[in-house]
Amino acid sequence: MRWLRFGFLIVLLSILQIDFVRIISVGGVYPNLLLVAMVFFALSSTTTDAIITSFSIGLAVDMINVGHVMGPGILSFGLLGTLLAYLNRVVEIRGIGFEVLTVFISGVSVGVIFALLETFRAVKITADTKIMVFGTAVYSGLLAAFLFRFFAFVMKVNVGHHKR
Repeated sequence: MRWLRFGFLIVLLSILQIDFVRIISVGGVYPNLLLVAMVFFALSSTTTDAIITSFSIGLAVDMINVGHVMGPGILSFGLLGTLLAYLNRVVEIRGIGFEVLTVFISGVSVGVIFALLETFRAVKITADTKIMVFGTAVYSGLLAAFLFRFFAFVMKVNVGHHKR
């Protein structure tokens, strides 16, 4: 793993997540670039690296979510990234269609875990929350087809031959 490149990429994605995605939002729904990165690293890294990157990306999510408590991002991203890393050891998830589907399912899962953890703070899950979780998962999945190739280029990963 090229950790310096990973760090710069996560800082760049965090800045873009704060500023840029609001510009490209559709109906108040915007993509989660860090979710796409988490799925990419979970599928394209060794299991140990995937777990470390997942928890690191979750920490970045918690740091950019102003007004939320620290923890739901690191727990939801870390647990789901770990699950994906171990799943990828058994079932090889390759191809644009499967990657997009994995990002969508991961987006819904992270959103549900995040919302459930927020209920401990007495925050109610509303219909808007459900729409945002589903919309963000769809939007992130659609962008994943392009972002996976960009991440592979930046991290110098051969997309067809990943380490298991």
